[in-house]
Amino acid sequence: MNNELRLNTFIDKQVYCLSGGQKRRLSISIAMLGESDLVVLDEPTAGLDPTSRRELWDLLKKTKYNRKILMSTHYMDEAEYLGDRIAIIDQGQIQCCGSIKYLRHK
Repeated sequence: MNNELRLNTFIDKQVYCLSGGQKRRLSISIAMLGESDLVVLDEPTAGLDPTSRRELWDLLKKTKYNRKILMSTHYMDEAEYLGDRIAIIDQGQIQCCGSIKYLRHK
């Protein structure tokens, strides 16, 4: 996991010395370590550069078959790429929920 999130170069650094994106990748790595059945991620790619964002997408896509991942995002392309089911929420209320094909039809 550390290799996939490119954390090995920071192995000797204290967490407070890491950038925001590096801290986010570290937090995601820690969340995935436990191999729990459910992982909850709140905007996991916020603050990441485009390359790191895409690498994280690929990692989540690869590992989602071993567990359930519940995540929030403001990026529809991220939801489309990663989500099997997507819920659109407005002011705390679910407006629509389903597959990307269903949502496009609606």
